[in-house]
Parts: sequence; structure tokens; C-alpha cells
Amino acid sequence: MQFFQTNIESLQTINQNLAQTLLNIQELKKFEVFMDNEDVNTLNFVHTHHFIPLYEGSPAQTLQTQIQEYEKFAKYPYLYFYGIANGVLLKHLLQNQTHQRIVVIEPELEILYVVLHMLDFSREIKDGRFVLLGLSELNFPTARTFFNLHKEQKYAKVYDLFVNTNYYETLYLENITQTNRAFIEGVYHAINAAGNDAKDALIGLKHHILNLPKLLQTPPTTELLNKLGTTDTAILVSTGPSLSKQLPLLKKIAPFVRIIAVDASFPVLYNAGIKPDVVVSMERVKESARFFTKVPKSGYEDVIIALSSLQHKDVIQSPKGGILQISLRPLGYMIATGPKEWGYMGIGSSAANMGFELIFYSKFKRCILIGQDLAYSEDGKSHASGHVFGENDVQTKESDVWVEGWGGEKKVRTNHTWTMFRNFFEKDLGDIQDAMLTINATEGGARIYGTQELAFEQVISQYIDTKKKKKPLKLKKMPSAQHQEVSQRTSENIEKIVNYVACLLEETKALFLELAHYSDQEKEKLTIAEMQKLIVKVEKLKARQNEELYDQVVWHIAQAMMLIQEIELAPTEVYIAQDTKIEQERFTQLIDAHKAWLFSFAGVMDAILKTIEYAKVRRLIDEVQQIDVLMEGQKIDSFSTTDMQPQYGRVFDVDMRGILYDAPDIYQEKISAISFEDPKTLKELPRTFVDVITRDDDKYNELSFMKSLEEPLDKEKIKDLYCPNAIGFLATEENLEDKEFVGYIKELMVRFPAVKLKALCFSKQQIELAKKTYFNQDKVHYSLIDNIYDFVNQIEVLIYNTTKESAKTYLPQILSILRKYSPNILSFGTHFRYGDYKTMTLKELENHLSVPLSKFMENIKLLGFEKDEISQDGSFTKTLQNAVYTRFKMGESQLKDNDNAYEYWNINLIEYTLKNQQFKKFYFDMITKQVEVLYGKKS
Repeated sequence: MQFFQTNIESLQTINQNLAQTLLNIQELKKFEVFMDNEDVNTLNFVHTHHFIPLYEGSPAQTLQTQIQEYEKFAKYPYLYFYGIANGVLLKHLLQNQTHQRIVVIEPELEILYVVLHMLDFSREIKDGRFVLLGLSELNFPTARTFFNLHKEQKYAKVYDLFVNTNYYETLYLENITQTNRAFIEGVYHAINAAGNDAKDALIGLKHHILNLPKLLQTPPTTELLNKLGTTDTAILVSTGPSLSKQLPLLKKIAPFVRIIAVDASFPVLYNAGIKPDVVVSMERVKESARFFTKVPKSGYEDVIIALSSLQHKDVIQSPKGGILQISLRPLGYMIATGPKEWGYMGIGSSAANMGFELIFYSKFKRCILIGQDLAYSEDGKSHASGHVFGENDVQTKESDVWVEGWGGEKKVRTNHTWTMFRNFFEKDLGDIQDAMLTINATEGGARIYGTQELAFEQVISQYIDTKKKKKPLKLKKMPSAQHQEVSQRTSENIEKIVNYVACLLEETKALFLELAHYSDQEKEKLTIAEMQKLIVKVEKLKARQNEELYDQVVWHIAQAMMLIQEIELAPTEVYIAQDTKIEQERFTQLIDAHKAWLFSFAGVMDAILKTIEYAKVRRLIDEVQQIDVLMEGQKIDSFSTTDMQPQYGRVFDVDMRGILYDAPDIYQEKISAISFEDPKTLKELPRTFVDVITRDDDKYNELSFMKSLEEPLDKEKIKDLYCPNAIGFLATEENLEDKEFVGYIKELMVRFPAVKLKALCFSKQQIELAKKTYFNQDKVHYSLIDNIYDFVNQIEVLIYNTTKESAKTYLPQILSILRKYSPNILSFGTHFRYGDYKTMTLKELENHLSVPLSKFMENIKLLGFEKDEISQDGSFTKTLQNAVYTRFKMGESQLKDNDNAYEYWNINLIEYTLKNQQFKKFYFDMITKQVEVLYGKKS
């Protein structure tokens, strides 16, 4: 009984609400308590209404069994329990200092009340090793806090929610399931937030280093925070499909509230006659620049464009006016480089998350969300009307889920990305609690827990003061003297990072070589103690994560790649072997796994150093306007860094390799004598900035091909080029490694044995890889290509892979050229083969693509169909097939709803194309017009 006060005092510092609730208990109303001779091991409870005991048999015997069972979890740093029971098991487990934290959800507060009287948990509660939560206290934001750190995330694979006794499972099964789901969502979100590709983090690092000089020319973020919050209310405008209906109301109150818009909303607001105060943007991709280029210069007046330093240079350069303000995101490498005076915004993963932070730190009393659907509309739209990439930019997928909608009256369809954005909102709302009122006035989309839901019209009548107009925002830049000091400090910070990473890389390489020294046979001769010493060395390297630069720079970038390996390592690390042989095997596995870990870790650090070096040199492009090409001191060519168009040679601007000059044929034998000079300063330019590319370079053909896509096109030459009866595909490394894509190409080989199948390659290495890996068959033709004309002259049908990086780089340009200028070539994407698409019926596919197909049916005559070809049931596929039958006399006149969609779209249409030139022309014209129907523009 004497322990209650000390336990409550500790609990009050951690969970004041729970502590106060326990203090308010005056007597037990739900339970009878039983205990033999004041022995807490025998402590039991029986519910007074349904008479179910906490322990069905002897508590002491049950505890002995549990203690033995939980020995196998002795190495687990984190344990999660549903139910405290009589507390003895938990007290026993806490004696093991390996358990860094035990979390307990206790639905019966009277049980918790008694246990805290009987056992002393005060030290463990105060130290955070014993976390107690009541029935309704565990939700996603709370669960997420248990997985903030890397050391917590790495044990995701060994996470389990232990139910202490059958009592809890009998009465609280549904809540146990909900609790378990919250924990799983928490760890899942934490791991996703860490990223899944180190390449993204390296791109961000590169952009950040490149943009630092530009950032220092903009006003510090504190200027914006101090001057923005001059009204009580801020409206955060996102671009969900519900935004369209809110625009008239927003326009009425625009003069009286601060409007913070995400970048995608900027052109939508401009077209509606609404000018935001701030536009926020934070994506790494250059496509975000289109949100700014679509707004004319007049739309920028008095608008602050708040960008992030990790954005692509095209985005940074795209605003046509207003006040540019660049901030840092709270990412490790940005904290390490600074400048800290520019502040940190954008802990979330969307521009809307960034805008919400801006509103909160500007100290507004309330934030109103509109257009924050984070879900598809009822008719399947993903964005508001007028969105730059179209209101159907994001298509529904089989992996989509249904969640509770705004108002709680129905379910809405959403996807993984929007769920992650919503989770960041809910986490932020949990962190700020009552510091700012957040009202979700979206009137549609997904419910965001932690917000108050009100109709926008009601919000306006209740909160918006239309008596006082807001004033335009004016921001000041940092004074020149202070600016120089900050700039110098930032440069020094970058050099510290480079030196630190270089030293750590050498240490990692040496340790890798030490582990790699032991062959499989030699490892078998090592004792457990010897292997343990090797693992301890690796653990010491990992323990350097406590060092600031390790954590902020190296691990922050590496975690996307390394965390997955850490998660895979965890089960082996915490496993308790039952005998020496198994323990020997366990350490052997750990050595192999850590060898791979060290190799990957060294690779990331090498990439960090190369990225920083490239970015530092690349800054020259803002200083050097012209580059002269010299051979043995004599000028042979020249080009500007703006257009990259020399008079004689060619220039490839290659990410991470710099500017590469392709010398004309007459100079190829002397390219080693070529140098580059800035004609303004007469200084020779570093090779890391501009260099010569040789024709035998692995990437030469690909770069040459990409360059041909950008150069003026000979439209007359290309329109007649094609190879009859030939199916081609790009045999790039990423396509050759895609087993599904390869399987599809092999299927085409079987289906069309008389057709020429062509693997189009950019290098001899790709040809060898294709032959060696998949296509070493006589019927496949391998072709090296280095320009668009050679490419189109090889094929009649192009098969392209819609899931790979090429789909985001040169593929859109290829497809655009083919649709505009190559009527003899048809292109077919492979998206129908993924997931459940391959088993879909025509009916299921049409339901799945109901939104774009309905647009086609509304404009069916524009697409080239006749009245008698249009299907009576509104089926686009049947309409197309009717045209095939009635006009071109191929195939059957009737398709059935349960016919296979994959078979039709991925096989039949290719066959029709190869068989009938008239059909091919009709289909080409239809595809070309589809772009206009879907996006309102010519392809």
C-alpha cells in the first residue's frame, strides 16, 4: 500500500491525465481482490458483474510459467503488453536491464490502481522504462512516438503485442486488435518516413548544397514567421477535388485572412481570381516547376514563394516574381550545414504538411483546412478542376484502401501516399494538442483525427472578421556583414562534413576487409568468442551514431538503405540459442550479414562525398556563362551554360558527371589534348565541372540518344521510318532485371513466332546482359541505338515498361514524338500486367477505369468512331472492338463482359496492329486524340 504515492508522483511527470484519473478512484466498484498472506504473487481479481477472474488458476503458478516462457525474449529491448495483470510479471521483466522500455495498455483502471499500491514501479516509470497507458490513450499519434528513433525502428520485425492473461482477450479482443493496429501503423509510418531509397536523400543533399548560395540571398525564415501571423486565422489551401466548390467562398474572405497555398493550388487560385499570401513547395522533383510557370507574372505581386533548399534548380528558378524565400527542412544534413538562421520547416512529407508548420509557428490562433481531401472523390477524381497535371492525375489502384470520411458518415477511397500525408497531420496535431485550433472545412475526403470538422460557410460566419483587411507582407534580407559571416560558417560546416565522412569511410573499409578476410572454411574454425570480438568491433562502429555528424549526415542519408538491413538483422541478434552449435551458426550469420552491412554503408559514404564534391563544383554554372573548348591552346568550339549548344560538337549535361563535351569526328584522335576555359577570367575549368566524353563510354549511346530527343527534329525524315512486322523494347538494365516485364516479352515471342522481336540497347554491355540473362535466342535481334531516327527505324510496335525510371525521364519524350510524327508506329505500355490486372475481366477493368473511360465515351465521335460502332452498354472496349469488326473485319463482333482484359489489351490489339495497316492508322489517330480528350491539349 505504501507504493501508491511514489508511483503516482512518477506517473504525474509522464502521464498527468492517467495519474489524476487514478487519484480520483475512491473505492473498487468492479472488482473483488484476493491475495494469500499478503503475497503479491497470489494477487487476483474477480469482476463483480460477469465473475471472470484475472487469473483462471493459481496466479503464482501462472506467473512461474510466464516467467519461463518470456526467457526467450530476454534480449528484446522493447516489449509491448496488453494488460498489467497483477504486475508481478512486468516487475520481474524490468529487472532485466536489456529491456529498455516496456509499454503496457491497461483497460481496467481499478486493476492498475491496486497494482500501483502493491508494487513499486516509481523508478522505472520516471526513467521511461515502464510506460502505462489507459484504454483510450493509445492511438496512432501516441503509437508513432514509440518508433521515432532508429534503435526503436530496427526491431520492427520482432514487434509483438503480448496479452498478459486470458481475461483481457475474453473481454477486450476488439480493442486489442485496434491497439495492435495502431502500433503497426506507427512503426510502418516511422520506417516509411525514413525513406526507401538512399538515392532520394542524395538528390536532396545535392540540391541543398547547390542551392545554398541562392538561399543566402533570400530573407531568413524568421522574417516570414514574425510577419505572417497578423490575422487570427490562416487558410491552408490544398488541391483535393473538393477545393473547386470552396473557391467562391474563399474569394469573398481572401482580403481578410492569410492564405497559405500548396504549390499545386497556386494556378488554381490564380484562375479563380484569388491571390495567396504564401505559396509553399518542398518536392525534390523538377516537375513542381510547372505549378509556377503556369502563373503569369501579374499573379506573383505581393506573394511570398516559400521553397525548400532541397528542390530542383528548375523549381528554384521558376517563380516569375513575388518574394522568394528558401528555408531548410529539419533533415540531418541541413542541420549540420546550416545556416541555422534560415530555420527549419517541412518535417512532414507534403507541401501541405509544410504549410501547416508555417501556420503553427507563425502563432495563428486557428488554421482552416480546405481542399485537404487526401482521398478520391465519389467520381474517382484525385485533384481539383484546373490542376496542372489534370484532375485525374492519380488513378485508383488495387492497393487502395477505404477509410473513414469527413463527417464520419461514410468511407472514402485513399492510397498509401495520401495515408502517409494524413498520418503526418495527425502526428503534428497530437504534438501541438490545444496550442492551435485546427478546423477541417474540406467537406469531403478522409477524416483527419485531431481536427474539428465544420462546413466552410459555418467557419466563415463563426471565425472570420471581415471588418479589417490584411496588409501585404514585406520581408527584409539579412544585413551584408552578417550575411558574409553566415556564408563563411556554412562553407566551413560543409568541409567538416567532408573530412568526417572521409575518415569514417576509411575506418569502415578497414573493418569490412577484416571481416571479408575470413572465407567460409575459415569462419567454421573460429570460436564463438573470436566471432563475438568481430561483431563487437562492428557494434562499436554503429555506436558512433551518438556522434553528431554520424547521426545528422551519414545515418540520415544511409538509413533508407541500411534500416532495412538492420531490421533483417534484429531477429538474429535477439535470438537466444539453445546450444553451442546453434550459437555458432548464429554468429556465422551475423558475420555474413554485417559484412554486407559494412559494404553498403561504405557505398553510401562514398556516394555522399561524390555528391558534395559534384554539387560544390556545379555551383560554377551560376558563375560561368560561357565555356571555350581548347585544343593545345587553340579555341575549337564554344557554348553557353544556358543553352548548352556548341557550334561544332555536342554537349551532354549529365547528373553527377557534369557537363560532357562530345568532340566532332575530326578531333576524336586528339581528345586527350582538349581543355576548357572560362573566356571571362581565362581560367581553366575543373574536369569535375566540364570534361570530354569518349565514344566508347558505357553511357555514350544513351546520352547521344537522349540528346537527339532534345535537338530539332527532322519531321519529314521520321514520319516514314519504321520496320514492318517488328516488335521492339528497350533492353536497359532496369527492364532486364524486371522479371514481369521479361516474362511479358517472352510471352510475345510465343504468341507471335513470325514477328521480328528487337532488343534495343544503348551499349554492348546491355546486349551481353540481355543475351546472358534472358534473351539468348536466335529469334531476338539485338540493336545498338544512339538516336531517335535509328530507334523508330527498328520497330512497328514499341513495348514500354511503365514502372521504371525511364518512364520518368526519356520515355515521355519518345512517346510524344511517336504520337506526333510517327504514324507507322504504335506503343503499348505494360501496366495491365501488374497486380490483379492480369486476371481482370473487361467489365472489372472498365469499372476500375470508369473516370477516364467515361470521358472517352462522352467524346467518342471525336476519337473517330461511327454511330453504329458505339456499344449500347457504354463500354469503351466493346466500342473499339465493334470498330475492329465492322470497319476492318477482324475478330469477333461481340466481346463478353467476362472476357480477359489482359488478353485483349496486351495481345489482341498488337495482333490487329501487325495485321491491318488501316486499323493501325485508325488506332494511332485515336490515341493521339485521347491526349486532347483527357488533358485538353494536343499530344
